[in-house]
Amino acid sequence: MNTAALAVVDRWESARGLPPEISEILGTDAKMGYAEPGLDVPLDGGSTPSRCDVFAKVEVENMRGGIAIFATDDGFEETVRQWKEDREGEGQERLSAVCSALEVRPEQTQDLRYKLMHRTAAVILKADKRLAKFAGLIVQSFSPEQKGLEDFKAFCMLLGAKDVEPDKSFWVKRPSGFKILLAWVDSQYP
Repeated sequence: MNTAALAVVDRWESARGLPPEISEILGTDAKMGYAEPGLDVPLDGGSTPSRCDVFAKVEVENMRGGIAIFATDDGFEETVRQWKEDREGEGQERLSAVCSALEVRPEQTQDLRYKLMHRTAAVILKADKRLAKFAGLIVQSFSPEQKGLEDFKAFCMLLGAKDVEPDKSFWVKRPSGFKILLAWVDSQYP
């Protein structure tokens, strides 16, 4: 785990519930069922799982769902285009699976950050769309310069978000009707 992920796990373990910065984003009525740090979620089309720095079953606005925390202090690495080039033609099956979970077309994603996409797909799959009413991805950034915020905004806009701002959550509804909660939380290391 990287430094940001370790800081997030520490916050969740010491909070014994929703950490204050997450509770603030989700709302005062939010309730946590359980949280699991470092959860690996298998994705079709490849042998490497996607990692949720923290996965939590929660209730928000009287809906049950799952959220993943993506901790970062240095942005989100490569774009989909770069990720595909690094695999020399391989990876199309994985990209198709990720895009299917997100309900987007692969050609729409080439300039987006692959890591944002696969981590959001993982929480959607883990939340289990048949039982959960929503899935959520919360980016917990420890970057004073907000590295990656513009990439996060572009990703959220593809999913249908408008006016994406730090320290606010927002909902997007996918064509299937499934809801995704997205948020960027600015944090500081202890």
